[in-house]
Amino acid sequence: MKNYLLILCLLFACETTDELTPENKFKVVVVGESIDCHLPIIQFLEKDSVRINELVSSNSLTFSAYKLDSVYAKVGQNLQVFVEPTELKKQYACITLGLSYPWLTIIEADVAD
Repeated sequence: MKNYLLILCLLFACETTDELTPENKFKVVVVGESIDCHLPIIQFLEKDSVRINELVSSNSLTFSAYKLDSVYAKVGQNLQVFVEPTELKKQYACITLGLSYPWLTIIEADVAD
């Protein structure tokens, strides 16, 4: 019985995080800031269109970057980012003054070479 409890505890204690996988890593360019949501707007490279479409089910290459640190949100900045789809409960309504882009959550970002 102790062995089963130990195994059960280990299963819950060992959390798998597959967020930072090569499939989630992309090079992007910061192209602006949304007028209404005040989120940075990032654009993916055309060569990544299939991978990003599979990840977020969107044909867009331009996204609102949720949780992108303001240090990296400078227009024209080339970044290397790890992304994941943004949960609907984390998205908020904007007043729709500008274009509306799909959202992506930035897990990690760094300046690209």
